[in-house]
Amino acid sequence: MAGSTGQLTLKLDHPVTIKAVSVDHVSWEIVPEGKHTSAPKRIIVFGYPPCESATDDCTSLGFDIQQEFEVARFSYDVEDGTSIQTFDSHYGQAIENQKALSKVEDTYGDDSDSCSSNESGSCSVPPRIDVAAVTFRVLENWGHPGE
Repeated sequence: MAGSTGQLTLKLDHPVTIKAVSVDHVSWEIVPEGKHTSAPKRIIVFGYPPCESATDDCTSLGFDIQQEFEVARFSYDVEDGTSIQTFDSHYGQAIENQKALSKVEDTYGDDSDSCSSNESGSCSVPPRIDVAAVTFRVLENWGHPGE
């Protein structure tokens, strides 16, 4: 990509539920010192569900571009991170939060705020949404605007 921002949309072979997103940038061992400025810094990943209706726009693409939703938002760390970094999606974060809450309840035997309670909506997992395509939108890189 030219510049410090850009995006890439990929149509997937089949719909999937995204629990995590990995970014694999060129290994720092082969990048000359001070030349990592083109690495992405802030990234948002958007998903598009498979077509539910047979509209011309949707069926020609194979996914519903009108139903874009945010899958993940993260910062890739070139200073302290490895070349391959994995980030939980919003769905994956909700699952992990629910597991952590369940462990606390198991430890203390307190189910007054249990996720199975009909009154508690604070620990619900968002609905599982399969995506047929994803867009990686780079909002900022580690360098100057022209890199």
